[in-house]
Amino acid sequence: GVGRAAAEVAAHVRVDVRIGRLRIGAQQGGRGHDLSRLAIAALHHVDRQPCVDQPPAEIVLLKSLDRRHPGAAQIAKRKIGRLAVSYTDPAAASVYARVLGINVVPLPLPYNAVTPCRNRAEARPIRLAFLGHQRGADKGYQLVPAIAADVLQSHADVEIRVHNSVPAHFPEAHEAMRTFARNNPRVALDEQFIDPTRWAQILDETDLMVCPYDPAAYQFMSSGIHTEAIANAVPSVVPAGTALARALQLFGNGGVTFERFDAPSIVQAVRGALDRFDALAGLAHAGAAKWRQAGGPVKVVDAIVAMARQR
Repeated sequence: GVGRAAAEVAAHVRVDVRIGRLRIGAQQGGRGHDLSRLAIAALHHVDRQPCVDQPPAEIVLLKSLDRRHPGAAQIAKRKIGRLAVSYTDPAAASVYARVLGINVVPLPLPYNAVTPCRNRAEARPIRLAFLGHQRGADKGYQLVPAIAADVLQSHADVEIRVHNSVPAHFPEAHEAMRTFARNNPRVALDEQFIDPTRWAQILDETDLMVCPYDPAAYQFMSSGIHTEAIANAVPSVVPAGTALARALQLFGNGGVTFERFDAPSIVQAVRGALDRFDALAGLAHAGAAKWRQAGGPVKVVDAIVAMARQR
């Protein structure tokens, strides 16, 4: 299991988990950013079971090569000889390798399916969802009211769920969504932290995941929300030319992409997904089966153990 594999990792290596320059400790493990489940599974073993037979090798797991903090890459380069990238994206791994001048090993993301992974073909009404922590403009929350208005008008068989656990972020957009939710029974707005049980229920209820993210920001950065959509057989709408689009292609093409970071481009993609929904649902269902063979926390820890054994 994960615990035994994590203990084996701890006996051979010291795992230093980072997102950009931010270290993630085991206490931050719950639901959340990529690597959180790996932190639960492995990190709490690591510092308490130091290797006594040999010097530790350091493996740094990075979510992305952050354009805003280029110094983080140089810090990592001075500190380590091997780097493990925290998502299955060969293009990003190649960029890391060129920038850092060291070997880079792509890792799967540590997400398991938490729903029955139903085939959503012929599901009506089609339930769209905009989920996750709306922490910055690159997540596109400011575009959601315009996207929702257009889609609700053009497709009578659609319902929309929006999640924003920090309403103070993007207050103008959030107030617009509150107005939608008050006046339109086809719109649901979640404003609270969602526990894992409720999260699994929301994922199971979602028929189309919309990730209205900035393509520039996500060119080499993964998304936990999108990964969970893949793992749970949920079709998706994602930015083209990004790690999300490459993951979509790798796991069945159960979704569509948009080119520009604006509401009209995303609306066009959503409408295209709705028009092909049953076919995309079948592809997403097949993609989730493929994910079960490649992703999840056990696969991540197995990969780290393999790296440790190569010392």
